[in-house]
Amino acid sequence: MPGKLVPREVFTAFAEKLANGMKVGLAKEYPDMVNKIYHRAFNWCVGQGYHHEAIHYALCARLYDEALELIAGIFIAINRPGGNNHD
Repeated sequence: MPGKLVPREVFTAFAEKLANGMKVGLAKEYPDMVNKIYHRAFNWCVGQGYHHEAIHYALCARLYDEALELIAGIFIAINRPGGNNHD
């Protein structure tokens, strides 16, 4: 992937503002576009290892199987003996 990676906090703050703006404006006029953007945000978060954020975007994009898979992975990781890996 070309370019510098965006810090997690910067991406999360930007994504939240974008999501709120989309819900108000774009969602009414372009509901399919909003879903595609949530889907892309999900894919990006998964690629960066931001699983908690990816779950949020998966649910927004109605990618329920993908959200469940991430939740299960986190559950398994934290329930291993000595496991405290939340990502």
